[in-house]
Amino acid sequence: MKFALLRNTIKGHAGWLGVGLAYGVSIIFGVAAGALLLLSRGAGGGATEGVSLAIPTVLFLGWLIGPIMTTGFDSTIDPSKLATYPLTSRQMTVGLFAVACLGGGGVFSLLAVAGLVGAVAPASPLALVSFAAGLSVVGVSVAASRAVAALISGASRRVRDTLLFVVPLVFTSIGVLPQLLNLAEDDQVADLGRLAPAAKLIATALPSGPPAQALLAASQGKAAASLLWLAGGVVWIGVMLWLWSLALRRMLVRAVSAPAAGARDRQVTASRALYWRVVNWLPRTRVGAVAAKELRLTTRDPRQRAALLGSVVGAVPFALMGLSQPGPSAVLRVSAVAFFVGATSTNLYGYDGASHWMNVAAGDDARADLRGKCLGRALIGGTLVLLLVALTATLTGYWSLALPAMALGVAGLGLGLGPAAWVSVAYPWPMPPAQKNVFAGANTGQGMQAFVPLLILSLVGGLVLFGLGSLMARDSRSAVQLLLLSALAVAIGVGAFAIGMTRAIVRSRDRQPELLLALTKA
Repeated sequence: MKFALLRNTIKGHAGWLGVGLAYGVSIIFGVAAGALLLLSRGAGGGATEGVSLAIPTVLFLGWLIGPIMTTGFDSTIDPSKLATYPLTSRQMTVGLFAVACLGGGGVFSLLAVAGLVGAVAPASPLALVSFAAGLSVVGVSVAASRAVAALISGASRRVRDTLLFVVPLVFTSIGVLPQLLNLAEDDQVADLGRLAPAAKLIATALPSGPPAQALLAASQGKAAASLLWLAGGVVWIGVMLWLWSLALRRMLVRAVSAPAAGARDRQVTASRALYWRVVNWLPRTRVGAVAAKELRLTTRDPRQRAALLGSVVGAVPFALMGLSQPGPSAVLRVSAVAFFVGATSTNLYGYDGASHWMNVAAGDDARADLRGKCLGRALIGGTLVLLLVALTATLTGYWSLALPAMALGVAGLGLGLGPAAWVSVAYPWPMPPAQKNVFAGANTGQGMQAFVPLLILSLVGGLVLFGLGSLMARDSRSAVQLLLLSALAVAIGVGAFAIGMTRAIVRSRDRQPELLLALTKA
């Protein structure tokens, strides 16, 4: 069924390009990762131990937090859509497990693990144990990922919302921890080696730990230990599949709960309070109403909230990386957050889906709709930049670069939002309507329509911001030069946004019915 759906996707709307890119990217990055791991063969006992434990741990955590961070990857086989078929929970678990292994993430993981096995496997019969341990790493990662996804799907909204907030926060903190440790030790490089025993213990305690230890033991020629660790990995796979089967059974037979008492009254009250108090200054026009709606949906719609958290989690560690060596660049790097928030807005209409009919019925005013949506994203990105500029300037003492950093943030927002607005109307694609089931995500290859423009935006915008930031960070700069560079950054941001917005408005003018048709395609 998985490949039948992919085959039908390829037949329409140049879907072959999206599917080809999805698997092509997975294969390219998987081969590259595997080749890099192969280079570590023969590097020594310490390197072998580090690779054997680190790579399975990274793969496991990547699979584990993926459904939480992105609200699912692939809905070509959605458990809720299979509920009407005469399938037992065991049959569904086995089938979905195989589907996940054959997807883009599974292909990448298998190729990367193949390189890992080639790097650490001994030239003896224990190589078979290493091969089985590598497969166990992929198996336990996929099984744990889907089990967690099913458990979250059956949880209450409060639990899901808490996880969507706590998990990105924890991993952001982990990414920033080395920089904060270095800063706390008076600019001296922290001895992170003291964390190695704790990291080894955590890596072993995870379900990916036993197969990772099996790889290590086999590379050291310890046959009995490697077999015992491998058996532990198989047990973990069985436990994860069992938990997944129980969660699927519960999710597929649970009745949809009725609205709570008083829910209608609360909805009416909320509809009268579209504007939050902090944005009560927004104009009571179509632009202001769209911006207020976007701000509310960004926090209440799990899909949009997960997308925003994903971009922030990727940008904040990069922005705070400069704290390891406090200097002018530590404050200026904050502009990357604004750029990521803007550049990841390449599907502004996608979350509206079929609801876009209200915009069409209200009259063709693409200018107001696009400006309102971009204004909502700009308020989010601008607020993050202000907070991070204040934080980094306080920690480093470079308050003189606070204004240039905010100007660079304006450039980042403009370079991201302007082209993203054009991409949103030139290549619209509907996001899955399911907001609760974390298995629901874009069909394989569908998200590549936004990935390629995002990649191009990131390259061009990143080079421009890097050039401006490098000029601002020079020690020989004067106050006048810094002011002129700040003005140039603001001009570039405003210009890029104006050009992108103009092209987007021209593209969408008198084409709202066509846009609605694109957003309602299955």
